Formats: sequence, structure tokens, C-alpha cells
Amino acid sequence: MFQTPLQTHKFIFWLLLGALSTVFAEVPAASDLFPLFTFWGLTVVFPIYALHILVLGNLVTRRVPVRWQTLYFAGILFGLYEAYMTKIVWQPNWDTLIPTIGGVLPFEMLVIVFFWHPIFSFILPMMLAERFLTGSDYLFHNLPGIVQKLLASPRKTFFASLLLAVALGTFQTMNAPSVQKVLLSGFSNGLFLIGTFWLWRHQVKPIYALPDLMPSRRALTRLAIALALLYVILGVLINPQALPGWQGHLTIWIVYFITILLLWRSLRKPCPIANPISAKPTAQLSALLLPLVVFTLSAFLAKTFLPTTGNIFGMIGWVVMALCSLVMFTSAVISTLRPTK
Repeated sequence: MFQTPLQTHKFIFWLLLGALSTVFAEVPAASDLFPLFTFWGLTVVFPIYALHILVLGNLVTRRVPVRWQTLYFAGILFGLYEAYMTKIVWQPNWDTLIPTIGGVLPFEMLVIVFFWHPIFSFILPMMLAERFLTGSDYLFHNLPGIVQKLLASPRKTFFASLLLAVALGTFQTMNAPSVQKVLLSGFSNGLFLIGTFWLWRHQVKPIYALPDLMPSRRALTRLAIALALLYVILGVLINPQALPGWQGHLTIWIVYFITILLLWRSLRKPCPIANPISAKPTAQLSALLLPLVVFTLSAFLAKTFLPTTGNIFGMIGWVVMALCSLVMFTSAVISTLRPTK
């Protein structure tokens, strides 16, 4: 049986989960290469990701095992911070090729809101935290069948993680300013994650379950209030002139409404029972170390020897992610709305 975690251990886990979300969302996109090492990163970027993943993570793990569709819809809600916090879906700080539809930029919505944040800000950090830092296994076995096949054995998982590391490292070159910053970012963030994970696994001896490490109802209320205040503060301070007309607001509200309904429906659907218990953390730290090294080296090599092709790699990545988001959203909606047998 799992032990009840100490409050101190829960708080440390929250920080690690927030750090995972921050690094995996910001660093591969080169939006912020050092989000855990700068004043802006620690006071603005980290709170955005930590508060979102803790509030939404608490919501989806109240009933376990967790359907992947539930994780995905919660991830979309996560990604919608790019509306009222950053205004990116209305007016990004880069040139856009496709005009607005309904007051929002469709390409940015597909890639950032429906793919990047659900995967890299939410699902992947939640899975990595459970696999490396807990003794439970509530998330992995309910992923889509194609993903389970890719990760069906340690060897397949190893090669899939290396392939993802190469793809993300190459994608990073689109926005990375220099080779030196690519190397420093990769190794500093990687060493921070590996080091803190190692300390957790050697100092926190009891085996905890993921849901037990999430915030209590009282803590969740406080975190939700803090997140709401952050929306208000950043909504006012970050690029307020980018707020759209009524069409842009209406489109985002509709997306919020539909996503919340789908999440509510998905939370109510039964989930196949998976094996939730293991005797120790289910993955070795070496399984995380090598992909982090490969990611950094891929970014370094691409930036060094293919410096003029970063935009090409980036555009290919954006197109692939846009297509994947359409497939994922359609599949998740069909599965969620299909009557339970």
C-alpha cells in the first residue's frame, strides 16, 4: 500500500512538477531558454506553469486510472492561457501567414493550444513525474493504443525518447539565438532536473501515489485563487493593446465552453482498470539523462552546421503539430461522446 505523504514532500513534489512543465514547454520552443534561472522565469513563467499543472492535475487525478482524453482536454484548458495572459492567439510576436478566423489565429490555436501545451506542458510532465517520482502507474496504461505500442518495451521506449529528443532539439534552432546559449540551456536545465530527481529518489524514501501528492481541497482552493489573480495581473500587464474585438473574445469563450463540457463528460466516463501499483519508481534516471543529452547535442549540431535551416525545421514542425492536433482532438471527441457500452 502507498504511504501518506508528508506535507513537506508534497510541496517539494509540486515544485518539481512545476519545473518539469516549465522546462518542457519553454525550452524546446526556445521561448525561454533559462526559465528556472532568471528573475522573470521564477516570478512569472514558473508560476504560470506550476499553478496550471497543479490545479488541472488535481482535477484529473481525483478519479483514477485517468483516460488520456481527460488529460488532453485539461491540457487544452492549460493552453488557453495563451489568450488572456499572453494574447498570443490574437497577436503573436512573430509574423503570421494565415489571417484570423473568428478573431483568432487558427494556426497558432491548433499548434499551441491544441497540441504544444496539452502534450509538453501537461501530459508529458504528469507522466514523467509519475514514472520517475512516484510508485503509482495511473496514467501510462491508458494512453492511445499507438502510443502504447511505441512504448511497449524498454527498448522501444528508449528509441522513441531519443527520436523525440532529436526532433525537439532540431525544432529549438528556429528560435535559439546562439550555439552557446543552446548548450548552456540544455545542460543547465537538464542537470537541474536530473539533480533534483536524484535527490527526491534518494532522500524521500516512502513510495507515494500520484493522486496523494496532489494538492488537498484546501490547498487547491488557494492555488486556484492564485491562478485567477495571475490571469488578472498578466491580462493587464502583458500586451493589453492586443486584446481583440468581440469576435476574438467570443471565439475563445466558445472554445472554453466546449472544452469544459468535453472534460466534464470525459471525467464521468469509466476508464479501463490499469495496474496502479509498482514496488519502486518505474523508470531509472538513466532513461531521462540520455534523451536530455541527445536533445542538447541535436540542437547544438543543427544550430552549428545548419544555421540557415532553422526556419525550415520550424515550419515543418508547425505543420506536423497542426495536423496531429486535428487528429488528436477529433479522436478524443469521438471517444468521449461515444455511448458507453
